[in-house]
Amino acid sequence: MSITTDPNALLMGGGKSFSFETIGDKVSGLVVAAEAAQQIDMDTDQPATWPDGKPKMQVIVTLQTELDEEAGDDGQRRVYLKGSKPTTSMGAVKAAIKAAGASGIEVGGKLQLAYTGDGEPTKKGWNAPKQYAAKYEPPAPVQAAVDDIFGD
Repeated sequence: MSITTDPNALLMGGGKSFSFETIGDKVSGLVVAAEAAQQIDMDTDQPATWPDGKPKMQVIVTLQTELDEEAGDDGQRRVYLKGSKPTTSMGAVKAAIKAAGASGIEVGGKLQLAYTGDGEPTKKGWNAPKQYAAKYEPPAPVQAAVDDIFGD
């Protein structure tokens, strides 16, 4: 079982993840939730840890997209952000947030994440790591939204 820091993620969790299968695949939408959670080791299906025993963490962002793949599809897709290098999903989103002048990802912001290519495998026999690019637009300040409604 992974560790999560958001009680609402436990209460309201679910939905589909977006699979970046082919170079050029991209997803975009309004951020409806973001949480930190422990990664799962794909070989053991157990919570992933570093050699020192500390949990390997990831950020799970839920986007409200315009995707509609089947009956009852609400369009929400989760993306799992991992890695610290600039071309990893987390690195790309971090750079996009900084480029937008924001201090972090926020509900109401707009995120686009694209699979742009493959890097070099870090070990013989391993798959090449996927590389990503991202664009982020923070949510409009509340006062601007109020001004828009009331015409001030």
